[in-house]
Amino acid sequence: MLDRVIAEFDAQQETKQDKAAWLIYEQRILEDLAFPLWMQCRECIEAECKKHPKYLRFEVQPNTNAVVRSEKTRKILSVEYYPNSHSIAYQFGGITARRYAMRVNDDRQAVVWDHIQDVFKTPEEIADDLLSLIFTLHS
Repeated sequence: MLDRVIAEFDAQQETKQDKAAWLIYEQRILEDLAFPLWMQCRECIEAECKKHPKYLRFEVQPNTNAVVRSEKTRKILSVEYYPNSHSIAYQFGGITARRYAMRVNDDRQAVVWDHIQDVFKTPEEIADDLLSLIFTLHS
């Protein structure tokens, strides 16, 4: 009995050490790759705005922000990258509605994780999700 308990204890300790090592490794990767991934998301948001100038206007902001206005819907979407937490948050109508986390996938690439849908998303998908809010959410 004691041998089994000790074996379980050792397995739990090894799992904790593996998780801690992975978190440190993930943070090192994100230090290098999270901001460029954010910039890709921001560029996709801007590109979509340029495709639909009748509805969307991208406003020049510091590199950690993106603001989109719609004169048609009279709505403003503000998106911000937080380098300390490697996350993207957006405000719509003055309320922070959601946050996307940046994670490292199995291929050791930085990706945007949608924790609500529990999926990784491309910068193009993030831009589509965010810009769609202007036409679907009530502020």
